[in-house]
Amino acid sequence: MKYLLFWLFTLGLECFASITSECIAHRGNSATFLENSLASIQSAADVKAHGVEFDIRHTSDQQAIVLHDEELQRVTKSSNRCPRKNKINTIKFNDLGHCLLLNGEPIPTLESALKILSKYPIKIFIEFKDPPTNADLLLIYQYYQNKPERVYFISFSAAYLLWLRLEIHKMDILEEATLLHLQKNYTAPTTFHGVNLKYNNTTAINIIELKKQNKKVGVWTINNPSYIKKFISLSVDFITTNYPTHCLNYL
Repeated sequence: MKYLLFWLFTLGLECFASITSECIAHRGNSATFLENSLASIQSAADVKAHGVEFDIRHTSDQQAIVLHDEELQRVTKSSNRCPRKNKINTIKFNDLGHCLLLNGEPIPTLESALKILSKYPIKIFIEFKDPPTNADLLLIYQYYQNKPERVYFISFSAAYLLWLRLEIHKMDILEEATLLHLQKNYTAPTTFHGVNLKYNNTTAINIIELKKQNKKVGVWTINNPSYIKKFISLSVDFITTNYPTHCLNYL
């Protein structure tokens, strides 16, 4: 029985061995440049990462900005004129005019990221940290209407992804975009196009099960070379990492 299980497991992996993993730059090339900055995003494109992941939050007047945390404090310079400790969803966009990232950049917007990335043959992985809006979809469509297959929407919130799926269909735009559910632990089959799983909670059995359902499988966030190589050998679709150049070198 033990040898039968091993044979079935090996056969399952071999079925997907032809899949080449893609390296996704986590918050841009964030091992070298400040996370979620335009410099980091530009660098990820320059090193020819297969994709760039970045986070989106909204100000109180619904301007989409590139930011991971609920507040600006961790990634901005100290300033009495910048509301660094306030939650971003309580601040109007114009009030961010006195805020600078630690690298001296102004707070990047979704549009400023799209302006850079739409010039390159690179996938974009947009993580919604709060509810997406119709304005977001229209803006993304403006830059990606001729290449919607490069757009990936990801979120821990299944509700956000469901809303996106419904609105995309209703608005008849970005129909070829991919929806990936971020999960810390794989729990059950997904109704979306695939999942993006926390790497240290992901097994080969999980990957095989999802692949048999024709689902995309990504893992995040891997910086250890041995784990990057491990998941390349397991034929996951996407490896999200702070070190995209290392990942690319292992392919």
